Amino acid sequence: MANFDITKICDSVTLLTEVTLKEHNPYSFRKFDEAVGKEQAMVECYQVSGPYDYFARFICRDVAGYRGVTERLTEQLPISNIQSHCVMSKVKKFSGYPLGHLLDLET
Repeated sequence: MANFDITKICDSVTLLTEVTLKEHNPYSFRKFDEAVGKEQAMVECYQVSGPYDYFARFICRDVAGYRGVTERLTEQLPISNIQSHCVMSKVKKFSGYPLGHLLDLET
């Protein structure tokens, strides 16, 4: 997988999204998981604990494109709420896993 700066290729907007499902049962979670696996604009998705069921990262051409994606998802899936946060700037870029810290190799 190559790392590159998407802003050098095209305009885009990144949105971090909190998703809450209407019902909390295996069918609803499975239906959501299967559908978002096919959603190209959603580049990451995590099932989480707490007041939301999922955190997702979307990359779209613009906010109108993102709105279209979320409208389609809410029509197809048992979603009760979507909270969206537009990324203004990236403060810290992912640079790899901190294996020294995770494996307690740092002294």
